[in-house]
Amino acid sequence: MLYVAPPASRPSDEELEILRRLASTLGAAYLQEEGDDVAATAGRVAQERDTTYVLMGQPRPATGLRRLSHSLPEKLMERMPGVDVRIVADR
Repeated sequence: MLYVAPPASRPSDEELEILRRLASTLGAAYLQEEGDDVAATAGRVAQERDTTYVLMGQPRPATGLRRLSHSLPEKLMERMPGVDVRIVADR
């Protein structure tokens, strides 16, 4: 499980514990990387680890000028050809 944090930022202790528990429940390792560009950072990590499958939460709706750019799932698919990207619904 990968968490991409903006530079000089990190999740709170409570958020970190929740993320670690979720990773444990999923049987995944928890990784935290620093980066301004989530897609670029995730793409680099996926390539380094020979990842073939990406599972992500539902992205927030785009607002303002973000509506004119590609969504995170689109950016991930562009950066990681041959990698399955699945979006899990937020219930």
